[in-house]
Amino acid sequence: MITERELFRTLQAFHECAMATVSRVGQRTNLTHTQLQIMNHIHFRGLALQKEMRKLFHLTQGALSTALKDLEKQELISRTQSPVDQREWVISLSAKGEALIHEIGQPLFAQLRDLVTNNPEEVERLMESIEWFTNKFISNDV
Repeated sequence: MITERELFRTLQAFHECAMATVSRVGQRTNLTHTQLQIMNHIHFRGLALQKEMRKLFHLTQGALSTALKDLEKQELISRTQSPVDQREWVISLSAKGEALIHEIGQPLFAQLRDLVTNNPEEVERLMESIEWFTNKFISNDV
């Protein structure tokens, strides 16, 4: 029978693998880990609210503002005021930002494509397991 310690260690190993992958991808740019996470989040969402990202990434307002200003200075994102709440900013990737994410993500997506192509059943089980765990775990107050 699996213990909670073994489960935690497996989850930790999965997290470390994901972070190491992000780090390797990030080495192809001059972006910080946080900036890369922000850009990746916006890429998959299309748009993001600054307040939501602050909570999601557990950043202070100052840390997030600094990261966003730097990305904006590099012309990788654009910020516009929310039409609903003038105090809120809507963040989107610029064409240059989209191109950068596409370029640096190619080796990773090629590896993922190979996994899906060569191991579709295992990948499907993994995705179902992650979804199950996320749904169970997120509902608990830890």
